[in-house]
Amino acid sequence: MAYNSLEEKLETRAKAVLDGDSTFSGYSIVVSKGEDDDELALPRCLVICNSGEESIPGLGNFKCELTVRLIESMDDTTLANHQTHVAVMRDLFMDDGIAATLSDETEDVTVFAVISTALEKGVEERAWYSEVSLEVLAAASNIA
Repeated sequence: MAYNSLEEKLETRAKAVLDGDSTFSGYSIVVSKGEDDDELALPRCLVICNSGEESIPGLGNFKCELTVRLIESMDDTTLANHQTHVAVMRDLFMDDGIAATLSDETEDVTVFAVISTALEKGVEERAWYSEVSLEVLAAASNIA
C-alpha cells in the first residue's frame, strides 16, 4: 500500500468535492490543496491534511485530520456573503455520506468513517476565516 500518499489522496478528494459542487464552484473561490503551489490570493479555500496516525500498527488504517478552511477579505465581500459561502462549504463536509464521497477507487483511497468533526471561525488581518475539520479513519487503498 502507498501509505506515504494518503494525505495527498484525501486532499485531492476533498478538493474534488468542492470543485464538483455547482453552488460552491459558482462563487469563484480558488480551492488549493495543502502542498499546492497555487497563488494564494483571496478569496481562497485551503484543503489540508497535515497529520495521520496508524490506528492499529501494521493494519494500514490511519486516523487523519482533514481541514477545509475558507478565507475571504472583508474588503472584497460582505459578512452575509461569507456566511453563505461557509454554510455551503460546511454542508458539503458535514453530510452524513461524506466518508463514501471522499472514498475513490481511482485514487485508491477508502474512508471508513468520520470519527469527529470540529468547527472554527475568526478574523485574521481583515479577513474572515471559517473551517471544518474532520478526523477520518482512512486507508490508502481501494477496499471496494
